[in-house]
Amino acid sequence: MINCDEILGLNRSNRSHVLDIWKIEKPLVYQIGGNDPEKLAKVAKKLEDAGADEVNINCGCPSPTVSAGAFGASLMLKPEQVLECC
Repeated sequence: MINCDEILGLNRSNRSHVLDIWKIEKPLVYQIGGNDPEKLAKVAKKLEDAGADEVNINCGCPSPTVSAGAFGASLMLKPEQVLECC
């Protein structure tokens, strides 16, 4: 699971290099975390353009860290927002 801000380079860890390490792994699925429909769309498009076979949204992780970011399992408490994100 990768937070959208990491792919977009909006936080300190900037793990956008994940786009470079999978080229020999197929099929490849990315799970992205976030709650902003626009960011999720940008990241999904970026991953699709890079050759991802599938992209899904993290709506199940119960981790307190993930839930504090208002995504993962906590996102399921807001079904309207999940619909917008999809």
